[in-house]
Amino acid sequence: MISDTSPPALPDALETALRRMRLPYLRNAAPEILATARAQRWDPAEVVRVPDR
Repeated sequence: MISDTSPPALPDALETALRRMRLPYLRNAAPEILATARAQRWDPAEVVRVPDR
């Protein structure tokens, strides 16, 4: 059995906001970062401070 390890899709409102702000790199990285944040119970401010990889 193969499990899907891809992060969940962004909520529509966040996807739309990132498109309007023209932040394609953030939009691409956000699902993985948000999945990590949820798993590790980060404070919301920590999500914003994630360094570039």
